Amino acid sequence: EKIRALNLSEEITEKLVGEAQKLVKMSYSSQEAGVIRGYLDTVLELPWNVYTKDKLDIDKVQKQLDKDHYGLKKV
Repeated sequence: EKIRALNLSEEITEKLVGEAQKLVKMSYSSQEAGVIRGYLDTVLELPWNVYTKDKLDIDKVQKQLDKDHYGLKKV
């Protein structure tokens, strides 16, 4: 239900539903079940379909990098 509520592409929805169905069939204590639970928890927490306006100020980035890396050796 949570997966379908995200309004994701069909491909992504199918993949996540498949993983959820696989999880239901597994023993709760199996190692793979823990991995799948972690994967699904992470994916469900992502901000799907949320967009922000990018701030592409190269001069500001350069100044911040120079400030943060002042005195470090060049590699």
